[in-house]
Amino acid sequence: MNEAYNPTDSTMGYASEFDYSVWTPGTTVTLCNVTWDAAYRDIVTFPNPAAILAHLAESAGPTVEIHNMTYAAYGQPVHIPVSFNKANKYNYLIVTNPIHPAAPDEQRHYFYFITDVEYVAPSTTRLNVQLDVWTTYQHTVNFGNAFLERGHLPMANRNEFTNFGRDHLIEPEGLDIGSEYVIRKTQTWSLIDGTSNDSTPDYNIAIYSTTSLHRRYGTRKDPHLNMADGSSAEGLPNGMSLYIVPNVKHLNSLLFALSQSPWVTQGINSIQALPKDAMEKLADSYYIVEYDNSESQQIPRRVEKAEFDGHQYAKFAKATSHLAKPPTIGGHTLELFRDVAYPKDKYERLKKFKTHPYMFIEATMYNGTPLVIKPELIDGHGLIFDGLAHYTVPSPRMVIYPRHYNVKHTSPNDTNGQSGEFLDYCTGITNFPTFSTLNNSYTSFLASNQGSIAYQHHSAEWSQQRALMGANVARNNASSAMDNAEAQAGYDISARNQSLSVNNSAMSDKNMVNSVGGIVSGAFGGRGGGLAGIGMGALGAGIGATQSTAINHIQMSQNRDLVSIQNAQVGNSLRSNMAYSRNVADRNLGYAQDAAAGDYANTIAGINAKVQDAKMLQPTTSGQVGGDAFNLTTIGWRVDFKWKTLSDSARRTIGDFWFRYGYAVNRFVKMPDNLCPMSKFTYWKLQECYLTASNCPELFKQTIRGIFEKGVTVWKNSRDIGIVDISTNIPRDMVTYE
Repeated sequence: MNEAYNPTDSTMGYASEFDYSVWTPGTTVTLCNVTWDAAYRDIVTFPNPAAILAHLAESAGPTVEIHNMTYAAYGQPVHIPVSFNKANKYNYLIVTNPIHPAAPDEQRHYFYFITDVEYVAPSTTRLNVQLDVWTTYQHTVNFGNAFLERGHLPMANRNEFTNFGRDHLIEPEGLDIGSEYVIRKTQTWSLIDGTSNDSTPDYNIAIYSTTSLHRRYGTRKDPHLNMADGSSAEGLPNGMSLYIVPNVKHLNSLLFALSQSPWVTQGINSIQALPKDAMEKLADSYYIVEYDNSESQQIPRRVEKAEFDGHQYAKFAKATSHLAKPPTIGGHTLELFRDVAYPKDKYERLKKFKTHPYMFIEATMYNGTPLVIKPELIDGHGLIFDGLAHYTVPSPRMVIYPRHYNVKHTSPNDTNGQSGEFLDYCTGITNFPTFSTLNNSYTSFLASNQGSIAYQHHSAEWSQQRALMGANVARNNASSAMDNAEAQAGYDISARNQSLSVNNSAMSDKNMVNSVGGIVSGAFGGRGGGLAGIGMGALGAGIGATQSTAINHIQMSQNRDLVSIQNAQVGNSLRSNMAYSRNVADRNLGYAQDAAAGDYANTIAGINAKVQDAKMLQPTTSGQVGGDAFNLTTIGWRVDFKWKTLSDSARRTIGDFWFRYGYAVNRFVKMPDNLCPMSKFTYWKLQECYLTASNCPELFKQTIRGIFEKGVTVWKNSRDIGIVDISTNIPRDMVTYE
């Protein structure tokens, strides 16, 4: 309801007790209430001056119009013929001057804040007023460029989310984002499982060996040691051979088979866990080992892939050189990754929440070096991770990285995903676990010393045989000497007997000669004496000869007896000496035999002692235990993608702040013609503001500049000030700025 007052009309009951001469008659003063204030925290934009009056006329509450007022100087108190209680209900004053005859096109409306109301008289009230510079002069100024610190302009920018916010939404806000992030979602990309379905660790094992594992091993008694023929996997030459085993189950089987052949296992330099696709990417020649607990010879057998895959025994593959480059790991895509971070609520349309640090994707392999993926640095709706692996020595590793990270526009020619940060922004496993195997030192000793042990046995046997042969030769020599002595004694006895026979025969002949000679001599000698002489001579001669013969016979008998005695003495002495020599020879032979047997037994005992000592040798190891196996044995080698966001409390605080004051901009922009492109209100905080044209005094021009540099909210409808739901303030008139 409008109430009109005319100071010349005495019927209104208001006395004219002050001088109105300073006013030009005909000025209309309207009292009303507005929702904005003199501090210029909030201002209202109108399309034209007439819209201001129309809006104020439609504002809530009654108004008071005072006509035929006289113009007063700017900034001076205004006296109105309205009671204090009546005037004290209003905070705003509109002054409408009449059209001046000299300048009919310069009618102006001036808008004042009523800063104070003073009682003057029962019908007179003094109003202390302050010019509402913005409302009065907003249509007389034009904005140029301005350095925008903060405001709603980015929200009204039709290019707001161009390049997914990288261009306009990454300016730091300096707001408290809370002490902890919240994990909204987790997704896993398994590079290797800790265990397979049968609880067998599901990863490949690489074995580097200086000895060949794919040729026959022999036995302990007949060991075969073949030198490795090297490898060149991934284009890297290596003197050692590289073998790939499918999993731990088959590694255990292979090591069990090799335990029978420690002379082979001692050449193993390294046993290393690898991702489960290593065999497929590196191996070409497949082998199996059929084994048992016997001493039978282990012979690896080459098989075809199909047979290899289904074989129940130890199986492994030999790496070849067909893979010249490190193998790639298949990509993993997080579809629409920006849209799953926050719940569907009123803050959802604040797109800055889809940028870092208000949300990010953390890619972690739980090794202390997670990747923080800023969504705005991904060109696309899907976040794709690729990986590279290096399986061979000297520095095997596996890394994953985001594809096209920090690339503004992805080139269509970049099909390998390696543009952008690439390996400068990656995480992975750089310390593959390594294992060792045991070597049976006893078996290895036997195999390694098989020849020398056999030689020592042969040498001991030969020493025994030589000693026995020497003893037998000595005994045989002694027997030969005794036989020779016996023969020599026989020869002596025979010679004596022969000499005795010769002597006796000679004596017998002599006796006969003597007998005949005597008789003849007696006969011829007695020729002179006649027959008597003959007879006596013959008789005498015969007697003499007989006597001599008898003596000779006695002597011959004596000689025979003497020779017999001598022969008996020689024979007895010979037998005694031979018996002594034979006893000595037998004792020497027995001693030599016992000594040879003892020496042989002692030598064999020494050999056996070394063999027994070898049983107590500590097992040796091939390869070294090292690397980091914690993740492998607990959770497996995997990448967990974690959507991390602000807590709900921090999100509400920051979201409400953005709803009210917009985003940080900190750049020069061209001020739009429409200062309120949002549906309800638009906040402006300028650091530097240029007014390119103005039809107002410099003081008011600087006031308008100061209003925006201080920070002000431009409202489309004053009725919304202080009561509107700030979350309903959405872009209405889209603008564009770079």
